[in-house]
Amino acid sequence: MKESKNKYYNDIYFKKIINFIKEYRLDEAISGFQKYLEVYPKDIAAYNFYADALIRANNLDMAELVLSEASKLFNEETSDKAKKSYYLVLIKLLLHQKKYQKCFNVMRKCKKYTDGQYSYNSLILFLKKKLKLLKEEDLKQDIYSLRQIVSYNEEEVLKYIKNTTLNYNVICFKENFPLEDVYERIRQMLPLGSKMIKDVLTDTYIFKYDANGHVKGKLVDYIEVITLADSNEIIKMYPYENREKRNFTDLNPNLDEVSRIRRISQIEKFNQRYNRK
Repeated sequence: MKESKNKYYNDIYFKKIINFIKEYRLDEAISGFQKYLEVYPKDIAAYNFYADALIRANNLDMAELVLSEASKLFNEETSDKAKKSYYLVLIKLLLHQKKYQKCFNVMRKCKKYTDGQYSYNSLILFLKKKLKLLKEEDLKQDIYSLRQIVSYNEEEVLKYIKNTTLNYNVICFKENFPLEDVYERIRQMLPLGSKMIKDVLTDTYIFKYDANGHVKGKLVDYIEVITLADSNEIIKMYPYENREKRNFTDLNPNLDEVSRIRRISQIEKFNQRYNRK
């Protein structure tokens, strides 16, 4: 590129890199932002999106350095839009770094930029739980996602997954798919380093399980699993095409082993319920 460094941004080039993120081509997006910022080193938006791409790829240390560079560009002329983008990415980073108190403080201090974004109430509940600040009224939630944040309930999760895939015709597990066994097996494995951090409050994983269900009538071999951040608390799980060829964990089962894990888990729950050792 031969553009002058006096220019602040290149909208066409910038959007091309953003498309790499939308297509899960994170390596290309990260490389693209590195080259872009050599030419347009004052583009705060590029730093923010670059940091978000790094977070998505679970490269949190590098994302922290990039956001630090972005903050150095702030001045009296910095737009609210650029500040909002910066703080939203910073909150996402802090949460996935497990810096819960700092994340909580930033959300409260910068509410002007965060209120109404990233499901503000969900984030506050999650942070209050991590910081042991939940009050009795916080435990009374009508929305499925909020209930799972304050008090994870695997029976409700399994019911939610079953109802979602049964009623959502374009994406559904096969009738004979051993949902409970696979769910239990995945929970035993999580969290894993292969996660993708798409959203501020959750982690995303891809598992391979041959012919598990259908997406738009097509039989597929992958499952996308969404968990609460840095945990094995699955909140969503459904058949997935994986057309992007994202990294996956092979789950093709030894069903005897899966059933054994499930039985052990159920026995442990029974003993806990009745205070048996």
